[in-house]
Amino acid sequence: MRLKKSELNKLLGKNDIAPFWKRLIAYVLDSLIINLIIVLPFKGILDNVYKGNLFKMGFNDIKSAILIITIMSFLTLLYWVLLEYRTQQTIGKYLMNIYVMSTSKKFSFLQIVIRNIAKISAPLLILDVVYMFYNNNQRYTEKLSETKVMER
Repeated sequence: MRLKKSELNKLLGKNDIAPFWKRLIAYVLDSLIINLIIVLPFKGILDNVYKGNLFKMGFNDIKSAILIITIMSFLTLLYWVLLEYRTQQTIGKYLMNIYVMSTSKKFSFLQIVIRNIAKISAPLLILDVVYMFYNNNQRYTEKLSETKVMER
């Protein structure tokens, strides 16, 4: 009987941290899914409000645009949080055979929210990812939430 690497590691009590390239591909796949199910349906509405010129938008149009962007951000965060909370994986992580695990205790909903909050802001996400290059392939929000991404 031949054991898979992940089964052997479990028996030995070892886990492999997911490599950056797998995490990146998983993120790109998840981003494509998010664009398909969240961004595209709202794009027409946002284009209607925006009308091609930011400086000619009225106050009500600006309020509408902020509301639409807030809803899109919330739905995007919901995608990451619900999937990781329920299955420890998003669709991209599943396809790349990686998963999220808690380093301290059983998963809590708050842990998953904290680890994913930077994903709704490009500047925060960039800082979060830069941090991981200096800290054992772990993003800052993962350190705060006491989680890490592992390879199966």
